[in-house]
Amino acid sequence: MGRPKTDIAGKKFGRVTGIKFIELQSGQAFWLCKCDCGKEFNTKSTSLIRGITKSCGCFRKEYMSKSKTTHGYAGKIKGTEYMAWHSLKDRCTNPNHKNYNDYGGRGITVCPTWINSFETFLKDIGLRPSSNCSLDRIDNSKGYSKENCRWATVLEQNKNRRNNVWIEYKGSLKIASEWARILELPTSNFGVMMKRKKSIYKIFEYYEQKGRRFIGN
Repeated sequence: MGRPKTDIAGKKFGRVTGIKFIELQSGQAFWLCKCDCGKEFNTKSTSLIRGITKSCGCFRKEYMSKSKTTHGYAGKIKGTEYMAWHSLKDRCTNPNHKNYNDYGGRGITVCPTWINSFETFLKDIGLRPSSNCSLDRIDNSKGYSKENCRWATVLEQNKNRRNNVWIEYKGSLKIASEWARILELPTSNFGVMMKRKKSIYKIFEYYEQKGRRFIGN
């Protein structure tokens, strides 16, 4: 029987503690683990190390139950707002989280009034306005706070990405993906045109000559 590359015996990941190595399956190391609630179960070591598995399943049941009964919002938030609050804290404070390096690891923090209070978070940010929205930081270089967070659509959030390419044409300034949407072009196709160093203006002029009116949309 092969041996695992990483020994996690006695190490803790969230609520889970590694007990002993079980076997290798398709190159994946499976371990017998014990949750803080007392339940023992088998799981992949990579799931623990990457922060995917944090309990035997009891944690999810707890916060889903709590989210439906906290502060009189039962039946309204259905876990969405509570999930957003819990996830932002985990990304910023848990080194084992798979996205920690992009958040806490680069200095993104959670304001003191939110870190221990879901009630304050919900009061400041409000209920999610629609299923098309998710939590967004207005300034991606700053942390999570009332002043820097909002519920936003994917299109609104795309405008905030650090690697956005902005293009101005006839006084209208938009990100490349928004121009692609207006021109009814796949974003990938628009990107290929740019990489081939075709004149952006010629692209716009070509579609205008075909009768496409998109400036000001």
